[in-house]
Amino acid sequence: MTSLSYGNPLTYLSQKPIQEYSKGRIIYDVEHPATSLYLVILGRVKVGTTANDGGQAVVRIVRSPGLFGESSLIGLLNRAESAMGLDTVTLMSWSRNEIEQQVEREPRLGIALAQYLVRQCLDLQDRIESMAVRKTPERVMLALLQLAADLGVPMPDGSLHVASLTHHTIA
Repeated sequence: MTSLSYGNPLTYLSQKPIQEYSKGRIIYDVEHPATSLYLVILGRVKVGTTANDGGQAVVRIVRSPGLFGESSLIGLLNRAESAMGLDTVTLMSWSRNEIEQQVEREPRLGIALAQYLVRQCLDLQDRIESMAVRKTPERVMLALLQLAADLGVPMPDGSLHVASLTHHTIA
């Protein structure tokens, strides 16, 4: 059996007006949960979660052309999730209703979004397994390698340049 890939969901999403958020501005948080799926056009967004005890953790850092706010698609108002611009960010967004209408017109969008979400879940599973199985030095090394892979810009010498992140964000 061959697996079909419908590729990048961005191929099927309609163009929307661009929104700009300044560095440090909250895009959504506990008080104002995500109601849209967002696309990062420029900049980086820190997506985090807050535990019941008030502890905060960075779930991921999203850069162009990345999506976040996926919980809004299932109507789940994840009151523990937040998103903030690490830089001045330029975004496009689609409400759940807009996504549903686009999927009805172009079913391949639904398949591409499902495939995208599965990839995100597998990445998260790898991170959780790493935390459970590996010792701290290995986890730090793997986390830095993952940050470089996700956020790094290739340089002429073959290295990857990662724009500055605070110690708190990396932790």
